[in-house]
Amino acid sequence: PSASEWEMAEAICHLFGAFYTATKKISGRTYPTSHLYFYEVWNVKQIMEKEVVSENPTIVAMVKEMEKKWMKYFEESFLTSWLPVIFDPRYKYEYVHFRLTATFGGGAEKYLTKVNSAMKILFAEYASEYENTSDEGDEVAEEDGEGTLDDWDKHLRLKRSHNSNELQRYLEEDLFP
Repeated sequence: PSASEWEMAEAICHLFGAFYTATKKISGRTYPTSHLYFYEVWNVKQIMEKEVVSENPTIVAMVKEMEKKWMKYFEESFLTSWLPVIFDPRYKYEYVHFRLTATFGGGAEKYLTKVNSAMKILFAEYASEYENTSDEGDEVAEEDGEGTLDDWDKHLRLKRSHNSNELQRYLEEDLFP
């Protein structure tokens, strides 16, 4: 290969290296990976953003095609990538809002609306299951004669549900460093 062909190979290896790393991390079988999807896919996006301004027209053309495919993948899977980020106490919804707004500007609203809706639906499902479980426990405690604080627990739950739900409180708490 000529010197220019070696340069091209190095540039392509750098670009594809991000895909290799992402694929390897999110294809793990011995550890959970759902929380890694966003970070790896976003890393690929950032590398493409750097390479799209390359001096090499072949690289630029490749990256533009890759960006189209990335956007198609993003459209199909952004909810499954972003929801685990929200439930990571280091980032929460604030990070999702920041990234989407920085990337899509005014166009971020359509994604943010879908993320909010999915997050609320997911939480409602969780809350309904949890609520049923805790009610069953209260009944058992009353039967055993140990439910002396049941009225207090019900009062606190009612108060919390009027003020905000568990999801809102979680999202409003400070981020974990």
